[in-house]
Amino acid sequence: MKYTCNDSYFNDINTVEKAWTLGFTITDGYVGKTGNRVGYHLKDTDFYVLNKIKEFVGFTGDVKFYTFRPGKNNKCNFKKDSYKTCKLSIHSKQMKTDLIKLNCTPVKTHIVRLPSVSDNLIPALIQGVF
Repeated sequence: MKYTCNDSYFNDINTVEKAWTLGFTITDGYVGKTGNRVGYHLKDTDFYVLNKIKEFVGFTGDVKFYTFRPGKNNKCNFKKDSYKTCKLSIHSKQMKTDLIKLNCTPVKTHIVRLPSVSDNLIPALIQGVF
């Protein structure tokens, strides 16, 4: 089944919701290194945040729930016990392109550069970051 979204959501950051979503995406989201994936992977108790983002970007797919089971082959083996997570994965070439233009790059773990937004949207951007 093919899902849809507002592909141009990040094309013009002109609302509080877009600024907040951009800030959250920069710090807690990801842009795939390959393909056209934009996504978020959080603890299951934070699913309401992903539902809000889903609503903002007009995504017709679902937030998915998983159980993460650490093992010796996991890159992030910081927990010994399994735990529940939720994930929102959006495939959109335009969204990925726009996010990269806004400094949300595929490899950003230690490099965060906040984009320029209108002065009235800076508080929402910062709120999304934290």
